[in-house]
Amino acid sequence: MFYHVLMIYTGFFVIYYQFIKPNIKDLKWYLIITTVFCIISYIINYYLDTNYMFLSNYSNNPVLKELYEITGKFYPLALTIIQNVGTFMISLAGYKIAMYFKNKVILEKCIDN
Repeated sequence: MFYHVLMIYTGFFVIYYQFIKPNIKDLKWYLIITTVFCIISYIINYYLDTNYMFLSNYSNNPVLKELYEITGKFYPLALTIIQNVGTFMISLAGYKIAMYFKNKVILEKCIDN
C-alpha cells in the first residue's frame, strides 16, 4: 500500500507544482523507470513467494485471469506493458484536462476584466 500512496502523492505533487509539464515524449523515460520497478518487484515475488503488482499471478481477479489465459507464460511482460503505458496515458490525460480547465478559468478572468 505504501508504494501506491507514494506513487499517487508524487504524481499529484509534481503536477500541482508544475515541476514538469508531461507530454508524450516523456513516455520513454517513464517506461524505463517503471519497468525497473516491475523487474525489482518480479524478483522479489520470485524469491519471497509474493505477488506485488500482480506480476506473479492473477490472484482471483477475473480481468487479470482473462489476460493470463490469453498471454500464458508472457503474463508478467503483458501486465508490465499494460500497467506502465496505461498509467502514463491516464496521467497525461489528467494533466491535459487539468490544464484545459485552468486555462479556461484564466481566460474567463481576462475577459471579465
